[in-house]
Amino acid sequence: MAVVKDYYRGNTHIIIRDDAYAHLTPEELERRQKHIRERISQIVTNHLLKQQEDVS
Repeated sequence: MAVVKDYYRGNTHIIIRDDAYAHLTPEELERRQKHIRERISQIVTNHLLKQQEDVS
């Protein structure tokens, strides 16, 4: 549970820890990153399709 980053933004103290991924194998980390990229792609594609429908 190491602290990766610790900073303030205005009055908010933000601490980022590596708990969510420190125990992962490189393969599992890559699988999660691929899933995130695919999900972002789906969201962007859906948004663009909706915009195109609204224009039509």
